[in-house]
Amino acid sequence: TANLSKLYLGTGGGGGGNGDNSTTPVSGIPGGAGGGIIYLTAPTITNGTIGSNGQSVTSTTNVAGNGGGGSGGSIFIRSNSITTGTTTANSGAGGSKIGKSGGGGNGGYGRIAIDAASITGTTTPTYTSL
Repeated sequence: TANLSKLYLGTGGGGGGNGDNSTTPVSGIPGGAGGGIIYLTAPTITNGTIGSNGQSVTSTTNVAGNGGGGSGGSIFIRSNSITTGTTTANSGAGGSKIGKSGGGGNGGYGRIAIDAASITGTTTPTYTSL
């Protein structure tokens, strides 16, 4: 659960390992960026889209390893009344395994906390109610 007494940026995914195509070394594919921090205060929030998602990695066909996806960031919402709409702090997807190169892992979910008298809807991941 996320009490979010401190807000954290999502972390970037790890870079893929270098490869060798027998003639020239090939650099690994960088990891995805992490999600940011969103702190939102408003009297009423209705059906908006709020996202602090980690970046996915685009797979390549070279012999280098693909990077890992970034993790989601932090979202803190304070309101009298909120209908969540689309609120996400999702993880980024890692690059796929291609040929001999290893695939990058997915990033982790971020955290969402909501401090409101009235909450309608759901979030991904599930929010913590304060």
